[in-house]
Amino acid sequence: MGLRRVLLYAVFALNVYMLLVIILFKISIPQLNSIVQQIQLVMERPSMLEGRWLTANFTPFATIKESFSRNLAPIQWLNLYGNIAIFIPTGLIAAILYAKHPFTNAVFVSFIISLSLESLQLFLLMGSFDIDDLLLNTSGGAVGGLLALIVFRLRGPAKAVTAEESI
Repeated sequence: MGLRRVLLYAVFALNVYMLLVIILFKISIPQLNSIVQQIQLVMERPSMLEGRWLTANFTPFATIKESFSRNLAPIQWLNLYGNIAIFIPTGLIAAILYAKHPFTNAVFVSFIISLSLESLQLFLLMGSFDIDDLLLNTSGGAVGGLLALIVFRLRGPAKAVTAEESI
């Protein structure tokens, strides 16, 4: 594996770490002991999960529709477009790492990471599960994949393959 590819994996790992900090820890420094405490809490009182399931949004587009049905406050704009924006780098990096099918891989990787983070929020009682966040995050990954596709096309088909091999 070449140095460029190793560096790209390191950047990808940093990106996933940043998503974890932003989504799960709400921009505070992650503490392993807080995760352990949350797991212990859920294990001791599993009934707490029931409340989380009841408040989770499993209806696609419900939160998005609600946001647009009234004037959006700045925090709602940030939530709506921020969920897209924070996954653009994920899709871009995934598309470069797996350049054989860049768009498909960007969407797939973004979906899996978003689903994992949303599920962790639900099961660790550290936020709320919202299917719309999953849709918006995956859309951001798709935008990143599209950006990579555009770059690959501008460089030409031969150069896109060469870029994959050199990374």
